[in-house]
Amino acid sequence: MSPLIWIQLMVLPLLLVGQWLSDWAEFASAHARGRAVWLDGARLGLGYAIFAVLLMTAGSSVTIPGFLALAALALIPRKAIIRIAGLEPKWELLAVRNRIAELAAKDETPTSHATVEVMKRLQRRLPEITTPETSDLVDLLLADLADRLRGGYWIVGRGVRAIRARELQTQMYGDQVPAAPSSPEEATFRWHLYRAFGQLVDLGSDQRNPEQQRQFRILASELDRYRRPDTAAFIDAVKASATAWLNSQSDDTWPPKNGGLEALGANIAAGFRLLCPTEAVLWGAELSDDDRNLLKTIP
Repeated sequence: MSPLIWIQLMVLPLLLVGQWLSDWAEFASAHARGRAVWLDGARLGLGYAIFAVLLMTAGSSVTIPGFLALAALALIPRKAIIRIAGLEPKWELLAVRNRIAELAAKDETPTSHATVEVMKRLQRRLPEITTPETSDLVDLLLADLADRLRGGYWIVGRGVRAIRARELQTQMYGDQVPAAPSSPEEATFRWHLYRAFGQLVDLGSDQRNPEQQRQFRILASELDRYRRPDTAAFIDAVKASATAWLNSQSDDTWPPKNGGLEALGANIAAGFRLLCPTEAVLWGAELSDDDRNLLKTIP
């Protein structure tokens, strides 16, 4: 063996170890699973073996295939290794949660086949990344996906779930989660009005009887405690619709079973969207003990 070949074979491992340590830092910052480091080490080790063979057999028939194989190994992007290895469960969960939010922003109740399939795939993936640290958030996301795929949801349940999920994400990821769009005081105000309206819908969905109608009338009157210039039109529309329903002899629920909020009138549907255009406006709201107990009863 010539001295030049010997020197190359001795120096190259040092360079490869340096590259491996650099890649290790990149994988750590990307929160890749530990196997990413070993996959990368195998890539570099195989590259060294091929390089050694090429040095020993220079000019032979293996030279061109060997250089092609070496180039292929060198060109494997780090992102591909991360995709193969996967992220740590905690960080893969964040990626899944962000994907759900992205899909929901485009299509709150999925109608396209492609969106439904993606949500079902995420639904299957979530149990696979459940750990003691992630289990509570996984449960909330699974319930949210089930609601969206079913095409209906419990208003109060979705609200309290969104607030609790935000709390968990803040605890787990710190400043990695987006900032809340409003102050805790504003979020709490919106949550209280959102909850009161949701409770009215819950009660109106029950079978009509004198006690139910009495409670419904009380709940409707209590909406006035949340009256502000930006909520007055919504509250007035809800109270007018509730009063008309109470005075009617209809056996239908409030809102009608087959109509949703739109069946109560454009002002109510539009007002509810202004109150809660996205779940993000509830982030940071203060949950009472009763609110937290609701989490145990959410279907």
